[in-house]
Amino acid sequence: MLDHLRAGEPLDDRDFDHIYPASIREVSDVYWTPVDVARKAALWMAEGGCRRVLDVGAGVGKFCLVGAAVAPEMTFVGIEHRPHLVAVAQQAARACALRNVLMLLGSMEVAPWRDCDAFYFYNPFDENNFSAGAQLDGTVELSTKRYMRDVYFVERCLRASAVGTRVVTYHGFGGAMPVEYVLEREEPRGVDFLRFWIKGQPSRRPARERFSHSICAA
Repeated sequence: MLDHLRAGEPLDDRDFDHIYPASIREVSDVYWTPVDVARKAALWMAEGGCRRVLDVGAGVGKFCLVGAAVAPEMTFVGIEHRPHLVAVAQQAARACALRNVLMLLGSMEVAPWRDCDAFYFYNPFDENNFSAGAQLDGTVELSTKRYMRDVYFVERCLRASAVGTRVVTYHGFGGAMPVEYVLEREEPRGVDFLRFWIKGQPSRRPARERFSHSICAA
C-alpha cells in the first residue's frame, strides 16, 4: 500500500482505510482527508521546503500517514482531542512503520505551533455546528462557543507565525486567512478546493476561507 503512495500510483481510499478498524472506515467519507488530497497537500509542502507540518484536528491521522509516506524527509505532527482516535492513529503509524509521524493528544492550545513551519486544515471545527446526531460522538466538548473560540485562536496563531510559513486548507478552517498570506496554488478537489498559502507580504486578493458543511478531522 505505501509503495503505491511512494511511487505516485493511484490508491483508492477504501484500500488505504483497511489499516483502520471498521468503525473508523465507516465514517471515512465524512471525516478523514481523501488519499489524493493528502498526497497533493504533502507534495506541495515538500516542494515548498517544509520540514515539520502540524495537522490541526488530526483524527485518526490519515493525512499524516499519507504525507509521511510520500514525503519521508518531513515530519508530520497531528493534534487531536479524542483519546481513542489518537490511539488508533498511533497504532496505524506503527503498523505502517512510519517513524516521521507524531500523534499528540490535546487541544490546539498545547499544539507545537512554534515548532512547525507548515499547517494543514481540513475544516476541523465545523463539527461544533452539527446536531448531536450528526457529530462523530459526544466524548468531547462541541458547541458554537467552542467553534468561535477555536477559529479565533487559529487566526491568532497564523498572524503570529513566521514569514514563509506554509498553510494548506481543504474546505477551509472556518475563519479568514490573514492578509499576509498569499494564495499560491489552488486546485478543485471534490466539491471544494485545495489551497496552498504562504505568509509574506499582504496579498492584493481577498484571502477569506469560508467553511463548507463537510466536516473533517484528518
